[in-house]
Amino acid sequence: MHDAAVSDARTSPTRRELLWAALALAACVTVLLWEPLTHWRERTFTTADLLQRYPYFRIEPDHVPRNALLCDPVLEFLPWIEFARGELEQGRFPAWNPLNGCGVPFWANGQCAVLAPSTLWHCLFDTKPALLASAFFESWWIGLFTFLFLRRLALHAWAALGGAIVFLSCGHNSLLLAYPHTGVIAFLPSALYCAESLVQTFERRGPRRARRWTLALLATVLAMAYGGHPESLFFASATLAAFVASRLAALGWAEWRGRSASSIAVPLAVRFAFVASVALACAAPMLVPTLDYVLRSTRAQAIAASGHEALDSTTWPRYAFPDVLGRPIDGALFAPREPPPNYETANLAYVGALAMLLAALGLRRGVARAATLPFAVIAVVWLPWAHDLGGFSRVLGLIPGVAWIPHYVGQAPWALAIAVLSAAALDRVLSSEHVASRARAAVFLALSGAATAITFRGALELVAQRAVRHSVPAELVAAARAHVGTLGSALVVGCFAVGLALAANRLAARRLGVALALAVLFVQGPLTQSRYHVACEDRFVAPRTAALDTLAREVGDARVLILSPVGVPPHVNMRYGLHLVTTYDALGVFEYERLLHAVLDPSRAWQATLTADARALELLGVEFVAIDSPGASAPPRTPSGTPRAHWMGTPDELEEAAQLDSAVLYRLKSTRGRAWLVPNGFVQHDAEGALRYAAAAAFDPYTAVVLGPDLPSGFAARAAWTHPPGPRTREQLALERAAVLGSVDSELEHPGFLRLRVRQSSAQYLVLATTRDAGWSATLDGHPAPLLQANSAFMALDVPEGEHLVELTYRPRGWSVALVSAALGLASALAWCIRREPTAARTAHR
Repeated sequence: MHDAAVSDARTSPTRRELLWAALALAACVTVLLWEPLTHWRERTFTTADLLQRYPYFRIEPDHVPRNALLCDPVLEFLPWIEFARGELEQGRFPAWNPLNGCGVPFWANGQCAVLAPSTLWHCLFDTKPALLASAFFESWWIGLFTFLFLRRLALHAWAALGGAIVFLSCGHNSLLLAYPHTGVIAFLPSALYCAESLVQTFERRGPRRARRWTLALLATVLAMAYGGHPESLFFASATLAAFVASRLAALGWAEWRGRSASSIAVPLAVRFAFVASVALACAAPMLVPTLDYVLRSTRAQAIAASGHEALDSTTWPRYAFPDVLGRPIDGALFAPREPPPNYETANLAYVGALAMLLAALGLRRGVARAATLPFAVIAVVWLPWAHDLGGFSRVLGLIPGVAWIPHYVGQAPWALAIAVLSAAALDRVLSSEHVASRARAAVFLALSGAATAITFRGALELVAQRAVRHSVPAELVAAARAHVGTLGSALVVGCFAVGLALAANRLAARRLGVALALAVLFVQGPLTQSRYHVACEDRFVAPRTAALDTLAREVGDARVLILSPVGVPPHVNMRYGLHLVTTYDALGVFEYERLLHAVLDPSRAWQATLTADARALELLGVEFVAIDSPGASAPPRTPSGTPRAHWMGTPDELEEAAQLDSAVLYRLKSTRGRAWLVPNGFVQHDAEGALRYAAAAAFDPYTAVVLGPDLPSGFAARAAWTHPPGPRTREQLALERAAVLGSVDSELEHPGFLRLRVRQSSAQYLVLATTRDAGWSATLDGHPAPLLQANSAFMALDVPEGEHLVELTYRPRGWSVALVSAALGLASALAWCIRREPTAARTAHR
C-alpha cells in the first residue's frame, strides 16, 4: 500500500476503540505487575531484599533474595533519586555527590535522571507508591502510544493492539521499568506518534493546524532528553530521525514525480529542523555536562568491546524461551552467570517467538512503505550487529559514538521494530485487500513449524547440557522443561491461528485467528514477563540495623572505608548519609579511579576493598575504617576459602571507636580529615608520573603534595621538590609532620559548596581530598584563586600566610552557556507559538 493511503484511511481511533485499547493495555500492565499490585500493602516494588546478603543490612539471616540480578535500581537509581529529592527540598540543585568516590558529578551523570518525568512521581509521593505508580504509568504509556502510533499509520485497531502488547512487554521495557532506560524509551512511541500526526495534519489542514503537534513533538523529545539515560537517548533519537527522514523522503519523491498536488516536503523539513534545533538548545543543560563528563570518564578512556555474544545453539533458543536456564526468581538459575549475564545478552532482547515470526511475515509489507521502512531496516540490521555476524558490529562501530555503547542498550529499537512489523502482518490479514491463500498459509506453517521444532529441540538440548555441567537439581530441570513446553505449546497455537487467518476467506474467521494470535502474544509477553516483577517486604527496603545506626552515629560527616568483601555497596550509602571512597558507576572520574585502584586495589564492580594502610587512608581523606577481621596477622582467607579483609598497618595506628556486630570501627589516629596544609610541593608534568608518585609507599601526603600535570599557565611551585624524599623512619616522619603549622576549619559544607577558614604562619598548600573536576572553582578572601591538580586526582590551593577564607563552588562545566542556550531555545519556541501563520501558507490538498 502506498504511503498516500495513510492520508486517506482512518488514522485516529474512535473513542470506543481508544477506550477499550486503554483498558486492555491497563489489564496487560496489571498482569505484568501482578505481585507488587496485589501485595502493595505489605510489599514494595523493588528487589531491595538483595541487601540481605550484606551483614550491615541483614535483619533475617536466612533470607533468599527474590531477584538479585536486577540490582542497579537498589544500588544506584533509587539512592540517586532520593538524594536529588532531598537536595531539591533543601532548595539546592543536586549538581555534586560528595558521598561517594571522594565526590563525583551528580547532575552531569545523566543516569541520575534528576528532571526525568519518572522522577516526578518521587517528588509527589513517598518512595513506595512512587515506585509502583511510575512503573505502571510508564508501561501503560508505552503501550498506549504504540497503539496510537500504529493506528496513525492506518493499521487495524486489533493489529495496533498486538504491536502495543509486544512493545509494552518486551524484555527491555518490562525488565527495566525501574531503570532510567525506560524513562527515555517510554516517550519514543509518543514522539513517533506526534511526528506522524504532524506530517498528516500539515498535509491535510496546513501548517497552522499542525502547530499543536509541533509543540507536542517538542515536548516529547525534551522528555526523552531529560529521561536520564544517554545511550537510550542516542538510539531513541536515531530511530525518530530515521522515521522522519523516511517520511520526508517519500513526500519529496512523490512531489518530484508529480504524484502529489501539494508541496509540503520542504516546509515540513524546516518544521522538523526547527523542532530539533529548539529541543537541542533546551536540552543543553542536560546534554552539555553529560557529554563533558562522558568524554573525561573512565568509559571514554578505556573503550571496551560491546560484549557481543555469538549467535549459536546456546544463544538463539533464549529468544523464544527466556527462562530456558532457570528463573532468577529465588535464585532458581542453573548457575549465577548462565546465561552470561542473564539479562543483558538474553532477556532484554526478548520479544516473543510469535512476534518474531509475525515480523518476518510483515517484513515485505514493512519495506514497501516509507512509514515502516526504518523499522524493517532496524529489524534486519540489529541481529548481525548484536551478535557480530560477519564482523558487522565493527562496521557500525565506525559511526561516532556507537563503539562506546554496549549492544544490549539498543534492544528497545529492535523490539519496537518487531512490534511494528508484527502489527503490519496482522493488519494485512484483517484488511479488505487480503486475498486468502492456502498455499501462503501452508508455507508459513511449514517454515514456522520448522523454526519452532528447531528452537524447541535446541532449548531442550541446552537444558540437558547445562544440567550436566552444573549438577542442576532435578526439580529445576523439570521446571525449565515445563517452561519450554508451555511457551512452545503457545507458539504452536499462535502459528496455527495465523495460518488460519491467512487461509480464511471470511472476515470472521480471520478475526478469530488474529484474536488467538493476540492471546498468544499476551501469554508470551505480559504473562511470561510478570514472573520477574517481584516485590519485597517493606522491612527490607531501607533496613535499619544496629550496625548501620552505630556506624552513622559514630562517623557523622567524616569519610569511612569499609574493609570487607561484603560491606556497604555504593551508592546504597547515600540513603544513610555515609561518606565512602568507593563508587559504582558506568562512568567514573578517570583520574580518581586510577588512584583508588593504585592505593587500595578494590575488586569487582562495587569496589569491595580487602586491604588498606594508614598512608592510603590519609591520602584519600579517610578518618574511620571498619574492619571485618582486624590485625595484620589474620589469614587472608576464611576456612571456607572466601577472601578476608585485614589491616596492613600496625595496630597502634588505630583507636577503637565502636563495635559493629561482625566488624569493628576504628578511627585513624593521624587523620587530618578531608582538607589539610602541607609546606612542600613538587610538579610532575606527566600524568603517569603524578600517579606513580602519589601512590608510592614513600610519599607522605601530610608533608608534601604532588602538583600537576594540569596546572595554570606560568605556575611555579613554591618550595618545589624535584622528587619526593626517600623512605623515612616513623620518628623522622613524625618530626616532619610536627613542623607543619596551621589549622583548617570547615565553616559550611553541603554538596557542591565548601567554606574553609585557614590559619597559618607561613605560605602553604591547602590540599583537598575532593575529586578534581573541571566544574570546581575557588575564591580566596572573595577573590578568584586557581585550583591546582593535586595528588593525581584531587585539588589544592596555594594559600599565603595569615588567616583566610576559602570557598569552593561546583557547577558543571559549560553550565552557564547551556542555560543561555536553553533560554534562547525557550524564547524561540515562545516566539514561534505567538506568531501568526500566513493564510496563504496552506498547501495541503483536501
